[in-house]
Amino acid sequence: MHADIPAFDRETVRSLIAVLTQLKNTDTATGHNDLLSAAIARVWAYYDGESFKVDPESITATDVETAHTELTAHSPTQQDAQAYREAHGTPHPNMPLKIGFDFVDTASRYRTGSLPSFRTWKAIYSHDGTVIAERAYDHEDAIALRPVIDDVRYTATATKRDGDGTVRVTLKERPFRTDIDVYIHENTAQTVTIEGHDGPNVQSETHPISTLGAALDTESGEDTEGADDTEIRVTEGLDDVVSFIDEQGWEYDADADIDLPE
Repeated sequence: MHADIPAFDRETVRSLIAVLTQLKNTDTATGHNDLLSAAIARVWAYYDGESFKVDPESITATDVETAHTELTAHSPTQQDAQAYREAHGTPHPNMPLKIGFDFVDTASRYRTGSLPSFRTWKAIYSHDGTVIAERAYDHEDAIALRPVIDDVRYTATATKRDGDGTVRVTLKERPFRTDIDVYIHENTAQTVTIEGHDGPNVQSETHPISTLGAALDTESGEDTEGADDTEIRVTEGLDDVVSFIDEQGWEYDADADIDLPE
């Protein structure tokens, strides 16, 4: 069992070192520094040339794609790694590259990663066996699982990933409600949050959140695709908020640590 020994050119090395160094500088989890240092050292070992300075702050999505492609190509499979160890009694020499690949793949796949994304994730939405929409997302975890499509509200019942990364999402309709469960959370002396529970994510003039927003001083929550648009921050006293909700005849719950007015 022989190991694949890559011969990286200067530009490939620059991309690899920049990306791995950026990860090393931003990942503070215990043990990760040593793993990334080993990957960086192995890249330099496979470069037949003079070492040179690399600026990790200058990386682009193309650098990330280059690193991802090269690390994929030279990472041993689990079977190869096991066969090499059994044949030689030592770990596969390219295991640091495989570990580097895992870091690069994760950091560029999700929105919380520290690397720019070099790809898009396509989601294909189906309802009752018919494709009703296709959308492209910059990150995998941005794929909406509670989308509004053609003014109809849906929620995902199943997802399946194709070999090319396409995510197929099976949907069912989520009927709109005209009522709302209101939760009150006192965050500061003069601030409460009114959170609609399982309400519609397309506002109307009669929607409780619209009613609250029109009657009280409020701040809107963050806009997130697929999330129910049922949360606002009310910048008025708790007594006034509860009084208003009581006047509307709405039901509501509150955290146990909130002292509701009688």
